[in-house]
Amino acid sequence: MHRWTDRELAEVVVNSMIARAQPIDWAITSAGADMASICGELREYSATVLRGDVQDDSFFA
Repeated sequence: MHRWTDRELAEVVVNSMIARAQPIDWAITSAGADMASICGELREYSATVLRGDVQDDSFFA
């Protein structure tokens, strides 16, 4: 994921799961060198959830 150049593919993957009763999206990667990437955003969001700044029971980090 950290090599994707834009958000389009990530949006397609997430939106394609809408018909599932219990969709799950796994992202196992490093943020790479660009913290402004999709993975960098996921890493930052993960940190806010883990710190308790954000309550999101649907997100596991």
